[in-house]
Amino acid sequence: MNVKNPHAIDKIRVGQAEPQLDSPLAYSISQFSAVTSVSRTLIYAEIQRGRLRLTKIGRRSLILVEDATAWLRGESSQPVPSSGPAGAAR
Repeated sequence: MNVKNPHAIDKIRVGQAEPQLDSPLAYSISQFSAVTSVSRTLIYAEIQRGRLRLTKIGRRSLILVEDATAWLRGESSQPVPSSGPAGAAR
């Protein structure tokens, strides 16, 4: 995270070959709320509607920078592929 400005969402770099070490790769819900000045309630509602993608890593819920940028630009999240064919018995 950028020490000078830990909430520097304007420094998000999407599509670069190597991640920039001075920018976060993901935000927690609380961090994303603080950075964007958007309530946690709205963030969770956008996740439920499928407009903002949430990534689970272990027990952590994170919003990847790419997904944050897409949401801020008004782009839809890409649907998460299913683990098997539709209607398949499990």
